[in-house]
Amino acid sequence: MSGGEKLLISDLGALQQLDLSAFPAAADFEIELTSSDGGSSIRFADHGLNVIIEFPWWEDVASEIAQWSLADIPSGSIDSPYWDMDQGWHVAIWQAGDLVYIAQGGEIEGEYERWFAVPNSIYRAEWERVIRLASSRD
Repeated sequence: MSGGEKLLISDLGALQQLDLSAFPAAADFEIELTSSDGGSSIRFADHGLNVIIEFPWWEDVASEIAQWSLADIPSGSIDSPYWDMDQGWHVAIWQAGDLVYIAQGGEIEGEYERWFAVPNSIYRAEWERVIRLASSRD
């Protein structure tokens, strides 16, 4: 979600206490892989929700992803979420039940501006598609 609302997650170790119904369902989820003169970039998008999660500091992502399998995709559990951060950006990704929850924030750690949930089957299928696409570019 976005639109000025903030999702506060002060402790990723306490995700079980989070109201997961606050995460809108991403029915149109896709992973977009783009190329430019400077390399390639990736983003998670759901245009129906009007939410885009960028990975601004991940440079030339296609060459890295081309070597991946599904075991390498950003994924975690509610007890041990995937978490990454860089300058003024952070993301948390975890699975609970059949849904993958994705939250992206900016400067303030634990404060998230964009978040949604996507069915695990769609999340994995999109990663399979993007891995194939990146592999075909090599």
